Formats: sequence, C-alpha cells, structure tokens
Amino acid sequence: MKYAISLGNSNLGRLAIEFLAEKGLAPEDVVAVVRSLTKADDLAARGVVVRRGEYGHEPSLVEALQGVDTLYMISGMAPPEERIRQHRGVIESAKDAGVRCVVYTSFIDTAQDSPFFAAGINKDTEAFLKASGLSYTILRNGMYVEADLDYIPEYVTAGKIANNIADGRISYISRRDLALAAVHCLLDAGHDGKTYTLTGPEAVTQARLAEWISQWTGKAIPYVPMTDDEYRDTFPEPHWAEVVVTLYESVRLGNAEAVTEDFETIVGRKAWSVPEVYDRFYR
Repeated sequence: MKYAISLGNSNLGRLAIEFLAEKGLAPEDVVAVVRSLTKADDLAARGVVVRRGEYGHEPSLVEALQGVDTLYMISGMAPPEERIRQHRGVIESAKDAGVRCVVYTSFIDTAQDSPFFAAGINKDTEAFLKASGLSYTILRNGMYVEADLDYIPEYVTAGKIANNIADGRISYISRRDLALAAVHCLLDAGHDGKTYTLTGPEAVTQARLAEWISQWTGKAIPYVPMTDDEYRDTFPEPHWAEVVVTLYESVRLGNAEAVTEDFETIVGRKAWSVPEVYDRFYR
C-alpha cells in the first residue's frame, strides 16, 4: 500500500515523511509529490518515491498519484479563489487516480463570520471532499507554535512583540505534533469520516508568550498591542499584510482558542506545550 504526501517538500510534508519512516513504512511505499524534483533529491536518495505533481495542474497530479491508496493533502498557499480551484483539482485528481482516502489539513478557524480569508477556503475544501465519494479524515490544525518561536531573534532585536491580537488566545501546537497526528490517521484504522481539531494543551495570550520569551532569553520582551491598520502598515507586501492581519483579527475574536483532546485521542499522549517545544528544539 502506498501513501502520498502532497507538497512533499514543505516543512509539514517532510515531517510526515520522517514519521512514516519511524513507524517502519518502507521508503518505496511513500510518494512525495513535489513541484521541483531537484529540491527533493535527498528524499529520493533515501528511497522515497519522488514524483512531480503541481497544484493547479491536474494531469501531473493524476500521474503522480497512480498506485496510491491514501493521500495526505496539505493545504496550498495560493490566493483564495485560485486555492479553492486548486484544492478541488487535487481531490478530483486523487479520485481519477484511484486514491481511496484523503487526509486533509484544514484549520482551526471554522467560524461562519471569520474575517480570516482562508477560513472560507477550508470550508469549501472540507465540503467538496465530503461530497467526493472518497474516504476522508479532516484535520483542523491549530496554529503552529514554530511561527512564533522561529521569530524569537527578531523579537529580541525589536525589543517587543507587536501585533493586532490584543487579548486573543491561541492554542498553539507544534508542527511536529501535527505531522505525527496526520501519520497516525494515515496508518491507523478508525479515522475514516472523522473531523478532528488539533490543538495544544492550553490557549495563551501574546502577553503570556512575551513573558516566556523574556524568561528564556533574559531580555525584557513586552507585548505591545496594535490596531489592525497600524499592524497592516508594518508589512511591505499588501497580500501578506491582509493574510496576517485578518488571521490575527480572527484570533482576537476567539477563533483560535479552542482546546481539545483530539490530538491525545489520535496519538495517545498530550500535545507538547509551548515551553516543551522550546525546551526540545530551541534551547
């Protein structure tokens, strides 16, 4: 049985490939679907099957997914309408290629009135997948803790964390934990037709995050709230300004603060907390 990872060169995709190997899956049973074959030379050298398949180009995806039973479908990064078309194309290509099951990375923010532009993309993809006739598992991923911990040097240089989240809370989860949960859903029975919300063990404010970073670095790093417009003006590129500002606006409204036991249900342990992730990978 073959398992495919779409966007196999992404951070999440590569972690999933690592965990599949740790679980004892033979490398020839793992298909990394990538845009650039040369950027996946290291995967091919390990025996992983590397095939070119590009979101938005369905013939390449149908070819790449030949002989695959289960696809780990990682959400793309294109603008909204294009991404909706791309996601539908991936699902249709999987069906045309004979794939049986799709495990899809959705997002924790499913609020009907969410200001975050990608919320609508994930809702559309979830609905399209459910109507496709394929077996499916939907993973509503919480926000990556790495997205903040990777920026600790920048926070230290700036002497602050500043954004438009205000008192909003985030149930941060490690990208590694999300990849591990996905691999369990790929390999283990009992997940077909399920929708899981994957979160860390607590929802924390930016002020609490700033306190931790201050303790870890020995530097005073306060949290400084900004208005949406003030934060938008800090971005040089309008598209990414809109992405991040609307995401954080949604956080402020409470759309990323849910804490669930779904990760523990799948994996058998609690997800790592923010300090645990820091201790394991950043200290």
